[in-house]
Amino acid sequence: MLCAAATAVMAGLVAIVVRDKAPALKDMPADPTETLLEVIQGIKVLVLKRALWPLLMAAPLFYAPPQILVGLWVVPYLADVHGLSALQRSYSLLSMVGGLSLGPLAYGYFDRRCQDRWQVITSGALLVVMAFLALALVGHTHWLLATVFATLACGASTFFLLLLTHVQQMFRSSHAGRVVSTFGLIAVTGVFIIQTISSVIIGFFPAPDMTASGLGYRVLFSLMVLASFTVYLLCLWFRRSIEPR
Repeated sequence: MLCAAATAVMAGLVAIVVRDKAPALKDMPADPTETLLEVIQGIKVLVLKRALWPLLMAAPLFYAPPQILVGLWVVPYLADVHGLSALQRSYSLLSMVGGLSLGPLAYGYFDRRCQDRWQVITSGALLVVMAFLALALVGHTHWLLATVFATLACGASTFFLLLLTHVQQMFRSSHAGRVVSTFGLIAVTGVFIIQTISSVIIGFFPAPDMTASGLGYRVLFSLMVLASFTVYLLCLWFRRSIEPR
């Protein structure tokens, strides 16, 4: 009932606050409409830009940390490895969702404070690697450590939002939105592929009355270390490709 009431309140606030066009913009010319062919051509411009190729290769892994954890495996992991009840698991899950919400706010703060945006981006990418490494190595020792490292991985993974903001500035305004839609499409496709692969991997480590053995989860988190480190290296490659020579 509480969740339903909160949802109703938020829906009412959206209906009151959100407008199709703010009053101050009424006199501005309407945005030009695009045909489907023009939309496809806009995506083609992004894909053919050689400097973006490292990020296009990394894009399928952008959503991987939160989707592997919050979206699929952290709940059975906490039950199988740490024996948490449904209520206890919900608290851990709430912490990770909070990390996903606070991550962009933290990156926005550091982006304003630091003169080098790339230092913030690469530090975030490396932090994801370290969080998954800690989860794989010591996460099984205590549920609180597992929750902390999983929350850190989820929150740190939102660095890609700052990265996309940087990429948008490489294109004229008419193509800026195309950056988000193109990378979003690739990232969501990557989620489907990665979750499918993770299910196959977990299937190799059966355990009685459990989704998988503790070793299976550690192997999965170790593979996420490799995936996250790949994203980190591709971000470094992209940075070098756009730096003036």
